[in-house]
Amino acid sequence: MRLGWLALVSLLSAASGAVAQTEDFRGTVDEVTPAQLEHGRAAVTKAGYRPVTLQFGQDGNLFFTATRNGMSYDVTLTRGGRVYAGSGLPENTASGASD
Repeated sequence: MRLGWLALVSLLSAASGAVAQTEDFRGTVDEVTPAQLEHGRAAVTKAGYRPVTLQFGQDGNLFFTATRNGMSYDVTLTRGGRVYAGSGLPENTASGASD
C-alpha cells in the first residue's frame, strides 16, 4: 500500500512540474506577439519580398520564408529593423514536376 501511495505522489509531483514549465514558456525571448508579426511582415514587404511564413522569432529577430520574382528566400528582420535575405532558390511548383 505504501508503495502505491509513493507512486501516486511521485506521478502528481511530476505532472505539476511539467505544467509549471509550460506556463514559464510564455514571455520568453522566443515569443512573437501579433504586433511584432505584423510589423515584420510590413518590413519584409517594404524591402520587396512577399512574406509567406514566419519560421520563428528569437530575441526580437524574426525569420521568414519569403518570395520575390519566382524565387524563395530566407529573410531575417533584425530587432533594429534591417532586412537581410539569403540566396534565392526557385520556388516549388504546384505541378510536382521534377527535373
